[in-house]
Amino acid sequence: MNRSPFKTDSTDVSQVYRRIAERVLWVSGIFLLLVAILMAANFRVARRSDPVEAAAYQGLLERIEREGENDGLRELARDLDLMSRKAFFANIAFNRTGGNLLLIGALVFLLAFQVRALLGRRLPEAKRYIAGEGDSKERKVQQWATAGMVVLVGSLGLILSLRAPTMIRHETANPVSSMSGAQTSDSVIAEEVEQPEVADEIPIEAAGENSEPVKTVDKLPPPTREALQRNWPGFRGAFGNAAVAQNDYPLSWDGSSGKGIVWKAKIPKEGFSSPVVWGERVFITGGDDESREIYCFDAASGKLLWQRSTKGLKGLAEKAPRVTRDTGHAAATGVCDGRYFVAIFSTGDLVCVDMDGEVVWTRGLGVPANRYGHSSSLLADGERLFVQFDHEESAAIYGLSIHSGEILWRTKRDVGPGWSSPILVQNEGRKELILTGAPWVDAYDPATGRHLWAVDCLSGEVAPSPAFAHGLVFATNEYASINAININTREIVWRHDEELPDVSSLLVTGDCLIVPTGWGMVTCYRAQTGEVLWKNEFDAGFYASPIRMGQRIYLMDRNGVMKVFKAGSNFELLASSALGEPVVSTPAFSGGRIFIRSSKHLYCIGNKQ
Repeated sequence: MNRSPFKTDSTDVSQVYRRIAERVLWVSGIFLLLVAILMAANFRVARRSDPVEAAAYQGLLERIEREGENDGLRELARDLDLMSRKAFFANIAFNRTGGNLLLIGALVFLLAFQVRALLGRRLPEAKRYIAGEGDSKERKVQQWATAGMVVLVGSLGLILSLRAPTMIRHETANPVSSMSGAQTSDSVIAEEVEQPEVADEIPIEAAGENSEPVKTVDKLPPPTREALQRNWPGFRGAFGNAAVAQNDYPLSWDGSSGKGIVWKAKIPKEGFSSPVVWGERVFITGGDDESREIYCFDAASGKLLWQRSTKGLKGLAEKAPRVTRDTGHAAATGVCDGRYFVAIFSTGDLVCVDMDGEVVWTRGLGVPANRYGHSSSLLADGERLFVQFDHEESAAIYGLSIHSGEILWRTKRDVGPGWSSPILVQNEGRKELILTGAPWVDAYDPATGRHLWAVDCLSGEVAPSPAFAHGLVFATNEYASINAININTREIVWRHDEELPDVSSLLVTGDCLIVPTGWGMVTCYRAQTGEVLWKNEFDAGFYASPIRMGQRIYLMDRNGVMKVFKAGSNFELLASSALGEPVVSTPAFSGGRIFIRSSKHLYCIGNKQ
């Protein structure tokens, strides 16, 4: 009897699906192999292609050494370094994407394998049974299963290896004393954080942390909040919030004619740290392979009042690390509270001096393993000094006594190397220390170092510092996204992934979030919703961070031109003032005067008396 054409044998259908599953197996297996090969090659290149070692970059550095001061070559070196870093991070992003593709491919492979195995199970007919045939089929099934598991395990292993830095837990180490023979106090246990066993604690000496109390000082009362806001105590002003208290600062000037320039002083050693101002003293740092130095200028006249070298000080690094020229040995900005000025250098050395330049204490945290150099700036709250110390081999946030350099607490961080700086915010009656470093935005208790919360939203080696307003923490980095995080719920309220900064930090003024980039685009978002209010592309990029003064935003570009524009929902340029030298440091505002560090000089902008 002929079989009806409208009926299909179930065995034939299963064979069709079985053949489909086999084809999917082959395709997914080849896909997995190709992705794995590409990832292995790219990951190898990313690991070995250190931007610092680029031949073209090294050649430029040699030309700069031979030809001396050449701003054009220096700018070209910075641009080349920026391009190298972009390629470096693009390789890392490629491997992350590949890891996700491997995971998806492995799942498809296993699913196809299971379908094929199920459809291939048929009871053999007795008359057609041949000894050993079943055994052969079973061995083939086992081989397929083994191959599938190897691919799955290998894929997951590679993914884990690429994402390993994000899987280490926060640990808060015991507060330790900086003085020899001192006893450790009770452990500070962070919420949702395991307390490390005593056997795993790192002795201060082994970690490279050495302290030398040099001068006995009386503990003067800490500065008032009003004093901190009236002066310019550190990077981006009081608490790192980039706001100027007074409203009587110059709008325009001209470096070539000298209009609006009160004074101009040569800085003995180069550096990229920003000026710090307290009263009539302006502090700044510089350094080279031979020594690192602190300088104090008279704010009224520009006279160099004193300079203090780290050379010969006990307990500090004997040899400077290799750093790139666009970071140098003095990139991190120090901090002043009217009693002390504390500086940190590429060596990981902290040096505290009094207002007359006498050394109070020193501490060596160990030379950081950072491909460019250390540039996270210091922060203080009156009694404690905060040091963000994130580098390739380890990462931590330190709380030290500003009077003695004693380590009050130290909390390990599970982040990669970075250059961003901490900010201190007031959140519903409690203070929180906010830090950024891939992949986390973290909050800590400034009194104890206890880890409060974390949000996973960043990637790359983070340089821009965060901002805070309206109950939102704003954090970003190039090749990541801009994230607005509710500080209480830890939810990401909004995010954008276009026109991201690579160095310059964020600024909130009113309901506007200002985001400058290294290539010249400035975007203004509505802070609470993420709505783009305006965009404006300038003819030069920005490394300096924007500063808010009343309804004005001051933003210095890399060519040394200060762009002043209105803080509001519509872009309005108020002034554009050229200094005549490249600038990458953030200006300081105090007493109606603006202090700007250029590539060679320190300038004071204001009204001449």
